[in-house]
Amino acid sequence: DVAAMVPTEFWNESKFELDKIKHVFMLAEASESYLHEKAFDMTYNWQLKDIMNEIAKGEKNANDLELWLNKEKEEYPAGAYRMNFTTNHDENTWNGTVFERLGDAAETFMVLYSTLEGMPLVYSGQEAGLNKRLDFFEKDVIQWKEHKFINIIKRIFALKKTNKALWNGSYGGQLVRLKSSDDDNIFAFVREKEKNKIFAIFNLSPHEVDVDIKSDYLKGLFLNFLDDSELDVLSNYSTKLEPWGYKVYSK
Repeated sequence: DVAAMVPTEFWNESKFELDKIKHVFMLAEASESYLHEKAFDMTYNWQLKDIMNEIAKGEKNANDLELWLNKEKEEYPAGAYRMNFTTNHDENTWNGTVFERLGDAAETFMVLYSTLEGMPLVYSGQEAGLNKRLDFFEKDVIQWKEHKFINIIKRIFALKKTNKALWNGSYGGQLVRLKSSDDDNIFAFVREKEKNKIFAIFNLSPHEVDVDIKSDYLKGLFLNFLDDSELDVLSNYSTKLEPWGYKVYSK
């Protein structure tokens, strides 16, 4: 908790001593890149969360997301894990639920951060469509109910476990953004590892968008992660995406 406000030397020494007993995976509730140098394996990706909030408000777009992902690779050491999320304990209580901050884009960004490079976080109740700010310092019971998010999370996490393109760190595939007919609003990409591939396309806008993509990365037979329907692509792909619509395919 608040790892950056503890002297880094303490963490470095602690990690060294702990690893003598058993290797531990260290997560810092902080985003500073220097924490990865010796002590921590993973940090909170607050920056990605902020960009998603700003896109939902119309203040940034898909190109700003690409700029951050490129900057992240420059700032953080190779092998550093970033924890991706739209909500967590602080964000939910102090800044609002995903529906308050992201509105109709809450589902879209949940799938997006689960398919980008990094490790996705599911916050308590998120899979049940949590739509209230939990009381931070008192017992506040989550209303567990059926919600469409549970099936989406189950399917995207099953895909993450079985498809090497979505594996974490150096075990997974690097993200390659695909140019489209509307780069301001559309964020499309592939990730590939060995014979595993992910093709994902997201409409990061509140408007319906017609999309055309031409790329040799798209050749092959893909399966839709939600219903296992098939998509056979040569080099050209065209579709219409509803506001905040998305599609994720795998092979």
